[in-house]
Amino acid sequence: MSSHQSGPFRPTEQSLGETPSRNPDTPISAVFLVLFLLGAIGHMATFIRNKKRDHWFVLNAMIFGFCNSRVITFSLRLGWIEHLSNLRLGIACAIFVYAGTVLLFAINLVFTQRIIRAQHPAVGWSRPASIFFPLCYAWIVVSIAAIIVVAVQTNYTLSGNTQRIDRDILLYGQTAFAVIAFLPIPLLTISTLAGRLSSVQARRAANGGSIDKFGHGSMRVKIIVVMLSALLLCLGASYRVGVNFLTPIPLAAAKPWYFSKACFYCFNFVIEILVVYSWLAVRIDQRFHVPNKSSGAYNYAAYLATRSGAVPDAEKNVSGTDSESELQAGRKEEDAPLS
Repeated sequence: MSSHQSGPFRPTEQSLGETPSRNPDTPISAVFLVLFLLGAIGHMATFIRNKKRDHWFVLNAMIFGFCNSRVITFSLRLGWIEHLSNLRLGIACAIFVYAGTVLLFAINLVFTQRIIRAQHPAVGWSRPASIFFPLCYAWIVVSIAAIIVVAVQTNYTLSGNTQRIDRDILLYGQTAFAVIAFLPIPLLTISTLAGRLSSVQARRAANGGSIDKFGHGSMRVKIIVVMLSALLLCLGASYRVGVNFLTPIPLAAAKPWYFSKACFYCFNFVIEILVVYSWLAVRIDQRFHVPNKSSGAYNYAAYLATRSGAVPDAEKNVSGTDSESELQAGRKEEDAPLS
């Protein structure tokens, strides 16, 4: 067969999720479609309800966008089941599978940044930290763009060298996603442990003896929410990159367990559903909300103080910006804060 023939060409190797079939993929895909649709409705309803009260939390709208991307994913998968000969439909479905989860990675990083800024305002609002997180978001965008390009190209070429390059880029992208999903764990671990150092506690005492509180609820719960989300997202990302690093298996060979449909659905979409619904249940719109245009150390506490009529003990300006609207007045910490 000539390498100059036009594609797309049928795959010759096994992949995640296999080729779908009416049984069991149709009912499973339909259930996930409904679950993600309900998740989208829940987060958008929360966003609209808060917006009416001048409480802006755009991350709910981002999760709404993610859930919609998953509705499209399963709509494409259901269409592919009925038209298995339509390779372009299969490619589109695969692209949406790869592209969706990165939004959850980015949102969890936003939560991580806000916790670090609260625990260590001088460090969290410093120029290096204010550059680091945007670079991570840019890294996500570049990586997903590269994955989309090679996911399409590898189906339109018969060149062994081109397919090898595409595979290398795919492995890079999946590795990058696994690293980004894992980042909140070491960052929050270091930040929390550093808060127990005597030098840090002395600095806090000089600035009022507290962390820069934000949102509703205790810092302990915030950290647990982010850590558990990171563990789940990292599990899914690690599964995908680990499977892709294994030696490719021809279609005619026996199917390994890690290419099974059960693994495909559980390590991808079950994990995402757990994260989406848990964020809705713990009210991230309340817990992780910060004042609009916060731009420096102790800006969160300063805002709360002005709303309550008190004068803040410390207020410093360091480079950086947070893009959420004003915090609702009168919020109190539910539990003792964790350093």
